Amino acid sequence: MPLGLEGYGLIYNKDLFAQAGITELPKTISELEEAAKKLKAAGITPFANGFGEWWVLGNHNFNIAIANQDDPRGYVESLNAGTGKIAGNPVFEQWADLLDLMLKYSNENPLTTDYNTQVTLFASGQAAMMQQGNWTQVQVDSINPDLNIGVLPMPISDNAEQSDKLPVGVPNNWVVNKNSPVKEEAKAFLNWMVTSDIGKKYMLEEFKFIPAFKSIEVTDPTILGDMANEIIAYSKDNKTLGWYWFLYPEGLPQELGSTMQAYIAGKLDRNGMFKAFETSWNNLRQK
Repeated sequence: MPLGLEGYGLIYNKDLFAQAGITELPKTISELEEAAKKLKAAGITPFANGFGEWWVLGNHNFNIAIANQDDPRGYVESLNAGTGKIAGNPVFEQWADLLDLMLKYSNENPLTTDYNTQVTLFASGQAAMMQQGNWTQVQVDSINPDLNIGVLPMPISDNAEQSDKLPVGVPNNWVVNKNSPVKEEAKAFLNWMVTSDIGKKYMLEEFKFIPAFKSIEVTDPTILGDMANEIIAYSKDNKTLGWYWFLYPEGLPQELGSTMQAYIAGKLDRNGMFKAFETSWNNLRQK
């Protein structure tokens, strides 16, 4: 049973955008670069990049290239079968343009910037955007509860309709052990948790989960915060991308993240990065 929903993208500071004269939110990669230029000209660091964390790269950033394929699941299956290719794939070329853009307008030393530092840079107003998700809301609020924030997609092209989507998925699930002597009681509890008034109250107000069930309505927009509210709105409009790293061979996201870090450090060129992705995928799929 889904734990809840989570979504990610480019969390942005609305006040810093206004300070830089950005009146239209960027929905394409060209518009994103124009926004970054305006921020930089205003003396504002456009991106706080926490690229010291492999999962920021190997799970979330890399997923943008997968999720924008015509058939993401089929594409992953082809890579798992050893028939798919990354080098020469046009969507991966577009995705690499986005990565390059984020690096061009980055905070200093993105490879030594960990999660806490990234979130702190953003929450304290030292950068206008960060690639993260709604799980950062509590930490951001603890640093600056009055921060005026929203969530932007991560565009890889100048097709606004294609780019205006947020990756939304289920981070984890509740499960019932098949060998449990009280399976029915466990199922009854899980059902109670998402249908009873007290269960729904805990899911929203205590756990701060974006509900994955129609039985739980978010009637008060202040409960979950600005990030969750935008993710809910995108989900209701069916403007979402999937999460696909659960389909990869075990251990692959860590290797993808390491390869991307090598690219960021200048140890690999773009094609070398793509080839390294393929090598890791082929090695791990055979284990």
